[in-house]
Amino acid sequence: MLAVTANWGLTDGSLGGPGPASASGWLDSLRAAVVRAGWGPTGRYRPVERLTIVLAGDSFDLLLSERWAGRARPWHGGRHAREARLGVTARAVAGARRPIAKLCRWVRHGLAVPAADVRGRPVDTIRSRVEVEVVALVGDRDGDLASAAGGPTWRGLHVGSAWCDDRHAIRHGQEFDPIRFRECGIASHRDAQPTLAESVVVDLIVPFALMLRRTSAGWEQVRQTMTALAAADVVDLVPLVAKLIAGSAAVGHSAVVTAWRRAIDGWVAAVRRDPPGHEARFDAPIELAAWFATAAGPGPTGQVPAAIQWLAAAPPPAVPGQISIFGHLPAAATGTVLGLGGEAPLLLVQPRRHGPLEIVDLGSRPRESAIVRVGARAAGRDIVDAA
Repeated sequence: MLAVTANWGLTDGSLGGPGPASASGWLDSLRAAVVRAGWGPTGRYRPVERLTIVLAGDSFDLLLSERWAGRARPWHGGRHAREARLGVTARAVAGARRPIAKLCRWVRHGLAVPAADVRGRPVDTIRSRVEVEVVALVGDRDGDLASAAGGPTWRGLHVGSAWCDDRHAIRHGQEFDPIRFRECGIASHRDAQPTLAESVVVDLIVPFALMLRRTSAGWEQVRQTMTALAAADVVDLVPLVAKLIAGSAAVGHSAVVTAWRRAIDGWVAAVRRDPPGHEARFDAPIELAAWFATAAGPGPTGQVPAAIQWLAAAPPPAVPGQISIFGHLPAAATGTVLGLGGEAPLLLVQPRRHGPLEIVDLGSRPRESAIVRVGARAAGRDIVDAA
């Protein structure tokens, strides 16, 4: 059985991010999917024998942190910046120690699921052990994840940039996003050029969050929005900020508007000092700054300018005979190219090697229907057959 999920976005907790309890809940949903996969097409239950879990990037968000309020930046070289990156990574990993420990237990001891009786029915009083392999892929927001792999917390978990077999190819896929693509990694001894996405989070959203946190009133409500802002594509930032401003009675409408405008001014100054990289053939930061400002009114915010739409991620062409799965790309799919990006983490499940795929929305409440068979249309979904 193959299970692929992405974009958990666990942070060091200083400015937002889903709590570790959310990750534990997502693992519970994964276990439920494994039990459900034991039911075969004949209606008989037999536990799956082996489970491969691929965390397809951005399991952590190491950009949304108060640590970047100073002079250090994630893309800087040198000892000071490296220590800052490792510090943010260590705090984020420490906060998620329980879900990580659960994954490690599954790898060492197997995942306990109900055994089957002679008539092919699950028996809750007898347990079967499913062999588990876990692979964590590096994304654009957790590029230092590999630095934590040497510690005992990660024993048994594999860290890399891609996972493939003879039928599937899984990557995070930031190379297909014009504001997140970086040709090479960050050297430890010299500064790198930030991506446009990194610049937006670290030099715009982080200062904005810090200004609002100082007001204290209504911070918990604002904190949830910061989590969404840090994970959102640039095309979604203006509606999110406009919604925050419209519902900012607890914080104060004028305080949020002022903070947002000051954050934009600070970001414009930052991109002049430290120009971000992107693949646009126009001055993307200036275009973005003008559009970001519309969130504070009084101008319209409904229509996304064509230049901003150009900055959206686009899937690559399909590879014959292969199912390509990208953690970063939007959840809409074409042919054999699937994406797991979206407002909440998704879980893609293939119970049997050549069987159909299912998408489980990990952000849905348990009482809601959160399972969609890939190949079937459902309200609000755009997933097509990939098997």
